[in-house]
Amino acid sequence: MPYRMPAVENCFFPPGVYRTDRTLQITGDNVILRGANRDSSIIAPSGSLTNQNLLLIRKSGGRILNTKLVDLTLTSDVRYVFGNTAGSATTGPDISTLNHAVVLDGSHNVILDNMRIHHFNGDGISFQDTVSAGGPDQTIINNCVLSLCRDGVSMNNTGHSTHIYGGSYEFNTRYGINTGGRNSVFIKDADIEQNLNVGIRISHQSNIVIRDCTFENNARGYANDSTQRTHIWVGDYDVARSIVIDGCFFHGRSMRSLIRVDKADGVSITNNYVDFANQFGTANGAFVQTSATCRNVFVDDFSYNVTPNVRRISNPQYALSDIKPSSVTALPAPNEAIRGFMVRVEASAGQADALYMCVKDADGSYKWGRINMTF
Repeated sequence: MPYRMPAVENCFFPPGVYRTDRTLQITGDNVILRGANRDSSIIAPSGSLTNQNLLLIRKSGGRILNTKLVDLTLTSDVRYVFGNTAGSATTGPDISTLNHAVVLDGSHNVILDNMRIHHFNGDGISFQDTVSAGGPDQTIINNCVLSLCRDGVSMNNTGHSTHIYGGSYEFNTRYGINTGGRNSVFIKDADIEQNLNVGIRISHQSNIVIRDCTFENNARGYANDSTQRTHIWVGDYDVARSIVIDGCFFHGRSMRSLIRVDKADGVSITNNYVDFANQFGTANGAFVQTSATCRNVFVDDFSYNVTPNVRRISNPQYALSDIKPSSVTALPAPNEAIRGFMVRVEASAGQADALYMCVKDADGSYKWGRINMTF
């Protein structure tokens, strides 16, 4: 039987370890659980809690509103928190049968801020909708560490609108972040690495933005040549739409690909950087792995500091060209700063557009060279 927490608006946990032999359940609106800081305020199980969850946010018969969890650690292995080597990832947690750490069930407006969640057989944060309230929505996860769980965050197929800012999602036994079939997810500045399966899984649905994140050594449970050895997997279940991956930092070492796109319509991959671009795990690899079920996949050039040992796109016939010249009505003055740039001069009605590239001539001057096109 879960322990239903009192309907107080602000519950403060001073430094210490707080043990419970039952699931803690928040059933009222406007509840804040706050610790002194996540290094010293720790909630952990004291009994087996077999296949149970540590913290359940659920109100019977409806949607629960405005919950905030701040500056706490949730763990089933207190030894790990205090740096005891006996509590390292190799020895397993104190309570090996514990399920999820936090369950958001039909919630609205939940904020998790500066939390540490680790050592759970289930997910660190699990989205559910057993109360048929439309699923969790308006969820913010800010500067949280989720590790040594099944999925760091599992959104399943419920609700909409999740924002993840910063934090790390690492050493999980499946995915760092699993967006499932959830719409409207924004992930920024997160460190996603060392997960046994892919770092981020987008099974289907739409409006997912991944920006300024770092990816390293994900899908390490698969051989280097496996097509599943990738950091981000898009559309493995059904068509994913309106996906943006921008400004991210990828480690290529031992990977088959950085991004795998299976079923998708509308994917934009731009302004990304690849480190260890010459150390992919197989010559069959590529920065972006595409399939015949992709449509409207736009791949801009990746930046890198060494010559890659793999292709940029595995099947370029399934992706749009990364060349999209700027449109102008007249050519700007050629100079060194725009050397190599291409522009498209828009023609008047009844005329064809013209394509030019700024190049350096033999005499050292810069000129616009017209590119001949056959129609």
